[in-house]
Amino acid sequence: MSAALARADALLDLGRADEAAALLREAVVSDPENASLYGQLAFALFRAGRPEGALAAAETATRLAPDWEWPHRLRAVALCALGRTKQAIAAAQEAVRLAPEESAAHEVLADCLLAARRLGAAHDAAARAVALDPASVGAHHSLGDIAGAMGAHAEAEHHYRRALELDPAAPMTLNNLAVELQHLGRSDEARALFERAARADPSGATARENLTQTSRDKVTGTWAMTGCAIVAFILLNAVADGEWVAAAALGAVLAACIAFVLIRSQRRAGELSPAAQMLLADQRWWERVRLIAWLRRRGSA
Repeated sequence: MSAALARADALLDLGRADEAAALLREAVVSDPENASLYGQLAFALFRAGRPEGALAAAETATRLAPDWEWPHRLRAVALCALGRTKQAIAAAQEAVRLAPEESAAHEVLADCLLAARRLGAAHDAAARAVALDPASVGAHHSLGDIAGAMGAHAEAEHHYRRALELDPAAPMTLNNLAVELQHLGRSDEARALFERAARADPSGATARENLTQTSRDKVTGTWAMTGCAIVAFILLNAVADGEWVAAAALGAVLAACIAFVLIRSQRRAGELSPAAQMLLADQRWWERVRLIAWLRRRGSA
């Protein structure tokens, strides 16, 4: 590894992505034919939240080393982040062709297919990534994302829990597992996980927003159910006393209360969408990019 790459790695480990990118820009001026420098520049720009620059650097790296899968993988993620999913899938497929036994290449392909809503193919690619590297946090996370998007919430829970066994403090995995538990009707467990995710990443907004909404839902739901119970009690008394007009009115109120609870529950199920759908929003996609370690697996040119 060159001195510039080593220094850039150290800066990235400290979270100083902009400084790493500046250092690497100087390095490529001195060594313009070095694909590794351009690839690491692309990675640094990802970390800095600059997908357009990352794409340009990744494309230069692929031109300099067309048979090296890592630059194609970087290019695929940049294209996907920019919403150019068809080109992203093609780039990821090229990475898989060049390195069919590299788990990370299949993981990138899975994420790109997920962004294009090709869920069956995405699931197959993520399952292949897990088969190639069962200890890959990212592969299990991707498979959880895709299973959640397919509505297979129990499967999503399984893969997120496996990812947490490998990396217990990953905030996005904690958050996404909590989302799936919401879908499975396990709100108390979900709330505890949202709290863990917020503690693990105090600067992240997603888990805090979900935690706040979960708390609000619990309070509102409690009041709604209490109201239903009171109306039902009064309705029974009215029926027992033969007050049929009052009973009919109370029955309508009770039906409205029950409808409110059911509709609100369904609406929340849509708002707390599967973890994979959260990745389609730019802010959450970049949170995901900052977590994925496979972009740093350089291999050799």
